[in-house]
Amino acid sequence: MIAGALVLAGFGLPVAMRRAADQCRRHADAWLGADRGGVGSIERDPARFRPAVPGTWCRRCGRLDPSGPPGGPCGPGCRALGDGIVVLGADEPPLADWVRAIKRGGGDPELGTWLGDRLGVQLVAAGVLPKTGRPIVVPMPVAGPRRAGRGIDHAEVIAAGVARACHGRLRRRVLTHTGGGSQALRDRRERLRMASGTIRTGREQLPAGCLVVLVDDVRTTGATLDAAVGRLREAGAGRIVVAVLAARDRRDGPPTGGDREEL
Repeated sequence: MIAGALVLAGFGLPVAMRRAADQCRRHADAWLGADRGGVGSIERDPARFRPAVPGTWCRRCGRLDPSGPPGGPCGPGCRALGDGIVVLGADEPPLADWVRAIKRGGGDPELGTWLGDRLGVQLVAAGVLPKTGRPIVVPMPVAGPRRAGRGIDHAEVIAAGVARACHGRLRRRVLTHTGGGSQALRDRRERLRMASGTIRTGREQLPAGCLVVLVDDVRTTGATLDAAVGRLREAGAGRIVVAVLAARDRRDGPPTGGDREEL
């Protein structure tokens, strides 16, 4: 009994074994009804969620319900992210719960791909992609220790769904991450400084002047996305469209779901 409990808890096990233990625990919780708010109980029910309507977010920074003129700054602090941004919805339930489920306790690749599909459809609906040609889809890089600890590269999983839905070409190693500290309580300036020092161009090359879709889970201050856009410019990208599952602003209070906690 003690050994079994330790296995289910994942103590002292390699990453692969911890992932297996997490999966067993989720299945057990779902079967016993013990995890009403966790990964095992979350259903991908379209009836629970309606994507944001194109035009209800700022096309420059991604803030929802902008007050400024169309195409212009939405208000104080509006900073353009790339050449435009597309948002699936607000960082609140059920979307916030789904984002959290993708990258906690071994992750949920199927859920991540499903959300990526929805984000890809949103890209097409927003009219930011050309009718001809295939964009290059690049996931926001995740630091190695974070990826190993979670047992999943959630941004890559989301990006795969986006590429499939918008007929893009997924490029996983255009950007890389050298690791860093916690972002949770830092302002935009501190986040930008950290991201500029940890996000680097990777081993995959970009065709000069190509259209890139940069995919991430949540836009909070936009600092990490801003740093990644800069690296993509250095790598030769032409037009860059940012695509995120959820958007929120620091002024709205503490994060509810998938806030990018670490670089």
